[in-house]
Amino acid sequence: MNLDPELRKKVLGALTYGVYILTAERDGDYHASTVTWVSQVSFEPPLVMVAVRRESLMYVYVVTTGRFGLHILDREQQAMAARFFKKPPVEEGTIGGVPFRPGETGVPILIPVPAALECQVRSVTLLGDHAVVLGEIRHLHLNPNRKGADIEPLRLHETPWKYSG
Repeated sequence: MNLDPELRKKVLGALTYGVYILTAERDGDYHASTVTWVSQVSFEPPLVMVAVRRESLMYVYVVTTGRFGLHILDREQQAMAARFFKKPPVEEGTIGGVPFRPGETGVPILIPVPAALECQVRSVTLLGDHAVVLGEIRHLHLNPNRKGADIEPLRLHETPWKYSG
C-alpha cells in the first residue's frame, strides 16, 4: 500500500477529532496527556476507545494499572490542553498547574474541566504506532460549577494543532 503523504494528510485531517486529556495514576505518581483519537463504541456496556502512543509513558501507566481518566475540555480550554503535550510536573495537588482530586478509582480528575469519565481497561489492541485501548466507563463526573450549561467541547480543527495523516 502506497498512500500519497499529502493526500493522506488532507483526507485523514478531515475526520473530526476532539481534544481531551487522559490521566492515570501508578504507585502514587500521576500523569496526564493530551489525546485526540477518542470515541464512544458501545452503549451496553458503556465503552470508549482511546488511541495512545505505544512508546509513551501514558501507555505504560494505562496498561499496567488497567484504568484511566478521560477529560472533556471546553472550547475555551486550549491553553490547558497544551500543558499536557509533554509529561507535566506534579506538585501540591496539581498536574501541570491544573488542580485535581482523586477519582473513585484513584485516577486524577482535573477539577476545572466540564466533564470526566473514569474507565477500567477492557482490552488493548496493538496494530500500529498507537494502542487502541477500550475502557469501560465506571464513573462519570460533571463539573458542579457548570450549573446545567451545555458542554461545547474543544475540537482539534479549532486549534492550530494537527494530529492526523
